[in-house]
Amino acid sequence: MKRAASLLVVALSFCVSCQAHIRMAPDDVNAPGSQGLGRISDADLDEKIARDMVTVRNVIAGLSTLEEQADDTAIALGRITARVYTQAENDRIRALLQSYLNYRSVLLRLLGYYSAYETVAREDLRLRSFLVAYVCGLTLFREGIVLVTSYRDRPRARAKLNEAEPLWGIPPNVFETIYKNITDSTNVRLLGEGWDYYTAQLPRMAGHGLAEGPASAWLHETIRTQQQFIEEKAVDIWEGKWDILWRQMGAYRKVPVYNAMAVLGTFAGNVKIWISPPHITQAQIQDLKQILQPGDLILERQNWYLSNGFLPGFWKHMALYVGSAEDLERRGLSMDPLVRPHWEKFRHADRHGHAPRVIEVVSSGVMFSPLEHTAAADDLAVLRPRLSESRKNAAVARAFSHYGKPYDFDFDFFSTDKLVCTELIYRAYDEPIRGESIRFPLVRIMGLDTMPADEVVRMFARERSMDGEPAAQGLPSASQLDFVLFLKGDEWSGRADLASVAEFIGTVERPLKPVAPSGSSRYEP
Repeated sequence: MKRAASLLVVALSFCVSCQAHIRMAPDDVNAPGSQGLGRISDADLDEKIARDMVTVRNVIAGLSTLEEQADDTAIALGRITARVYTQAENDRIRALLQSYLNYRSVLLRLLGYYSAYETVAREDLRLRSFLVAYVCGLTLFREGIVLVTSYRDRPRARAKLNEAEPLWGIPPNVFETIYKNITDSTNVRLLGEGWDYYTAQLPRMAGHGLAEGPASAWLHETIRTQQQFIEEKAVDIWEGKWDILWRQMGAYRKVPVYNAMAVLGTFAGNVKIWISPPHITQAQIQDLKQILQPGDLILERQNWYLSNGFLPGFWKHMALYVGSAEDLERRGLSMDPLVRPHWEKFRHADRHGHAPRVIEVVSSGVMFSPLEHTAAADDLAVLRPRLSESRKNAAVARAFSHYGKPYDFDFDFFSTDKLVCTELIYRAYDEPIRGESIRFPLVRIMGLDTMPADEVVRMFARERSMDGEPAAQGLPSASQLDFVLFLKGDEWSGRADLASVAEFIGTVERPLKPVAPSGSSRYEP
């Protein structure tokens, strides 16, 4: 039975994700069944589980709201008699799917990580690790049922959910793949065996105080609720198989060659498929501390995530460098009214003695991070705003004001109660203060204004190309950002080296399929 529980969390992790890379909190490892889980110190794992429980709780709350939106959308679309959706209707259903996949991304990554719970030596931590994995697996299964039952019998909406979305890297046939997953006989069997294992472990959990109390009660209530929902609403396996098969036969008649992207889409899009150290070393990160200045923009990319293969962009994450506590004190920011409420938290070093120097938005929300975490990437670039130090100070203070806000899985720049990583940068610099601001480009995607990190690079490239003529005439430069550095990762050597500004600009056009060294089993779609 224990083996069945292990198989459950691994099997459920191989579901559809295919969405933007959402950076996790420090010390996360994203390989399924990661053996790194058993190597974490007890103190660090205890802290990490507590942090991830908060993330899971936020995701489940967000999915609950999304379920209501899905139901309203399904009803609204059901009233439409026209044969073609308007652009607004199209955007509504596509944005719904994107939000769902964003939430799914975080659950998959946590599920993949904690699926190695058996490697944890201390029993209470091992049981807590199992609980995180199990609640993520149940929630994924439940939400798959909600999506399928909401739209299975709505042919036009179902067809729309199966369309590829190049702008966000969503492959074709997402709906059908999720349908297959929740009607897969092996997954259904393992789900039942996982419940048996969970109930068998309840006495051990109680012995460690993990069955009751405010920190655990909500988790067990969620597990029971999800299990009951699945039992009541489960899609009939054979009905689902015949429905899917019939539609596939029709598709095969129309499409002679099977789309390989649909096969790739069945795997967890945000699982790291090759465990390797980041190209940027800790020694290079220490050097960065001598170069970076408060207000700098950090762009980074981590390789070997399956989701990277479905994304048209190169840069996956942005963060704001704010400097050390001493830097901010010298700038007079420690007493700023936007900074003061969070000052003590910012001054707190992590268990490894690394003090925060960065504000970024990860899956658990807006947080302070040490540079040792944020810069531990495969590619990294730094851009510096051409603004006064007082305006950069204001940007840092504004970023502080967002500390603790949750991640915006809808990627909507209109609201400010939740943020994504690039929105934190946008909000820090968008408002003119004494005439100074950065005019960042927003793009309209699925009816929402947003700002992929690659758009910032393109803006930098456009403005830089325009600098020559104004300079010759003695006019102000068009550029709003200066290039500081680009650490370019190399898959052959496994290291990152300084590269030119031209190479940096070229990243938004370069292919995303690095060739693996000869004889290597590495592969990135």
